[in-house]
Amino acid sequence: MPDQGDDGADPNERWAGLVSRRHVIWLIVTILVVLFLLALGRRFSRFVGLIILAAQLPGDVQEFLEDLVESPRATLGALSYREVWHFFKCAVVFPQKMSLLGEDKALQEMDALRQRYVESSGWQRVAFKAKDGVALDGCMVKPPPGGRQGWVVFMNANMQRYEEWLFYFTRYVMEARVGMLVFNWRGVGYSDGAIYSIADMVSDGEGALKFILDEGVPAEQ
Repeated sequence: MPDQGDDGADPNERWAGLVSRRHVIWLIVTILVVLFLLALGRRFSRFVGLIILAAQLPGDVQEFLEDLVESPRATLGALSYREVWHFFKCAVVFPQKMSLLGEDKALQEMDALRQRYVESSGWQRVAFKAKDGVALDGCMVKPPPGGRQGWVVFMNANMQRYEEWLFYFTRYVMEARVGMLVFNWRGVGYSDGAIYSIADMVSDGEGALKFILDEGVPAEQ
């Protein structure tokens, strides 16, 4: 007959229960640590994504960066605590698409530029989804009459918003006599989402190509 403690419980069973509880505690702690590291890594990736694709920043990014280089102390000192917290919250605490607290005049200027070329040069505003479902904003124009019927899908550089380059895109379309699709990466302009990795940008590019094919453009073009 196995020995029993003062309370009548089997010591082996008591030890097994203690070990089991320790395993559960260590498992919970391990899961929490892993989740914390994943969350920390995602926020770091988001911050790096903002540096790599600075066009995700709202407002006049180029003017802000120029002011920051010329007079960093004055430029940063002009920001209110609410603005600093809002930026930090969107970039790190609760990663999301960047925005301004007030009215973003840069978006209004982008609207005006886009509308000018929609009315004068045949551009059409379009919306489509990246491969992973994020909604993207873009513009397309068909090849000029008698053109080569070829198409170009243009993917912006890190400081570009397609609206600000429609003048050059229109000239290129007329000279090369091709159709063109341009769009903003996720998190830029009116495109939703935020960049965390290169995979996000690949997903955007694949979504743009799929959109063109779904519009009936032959793959060979």
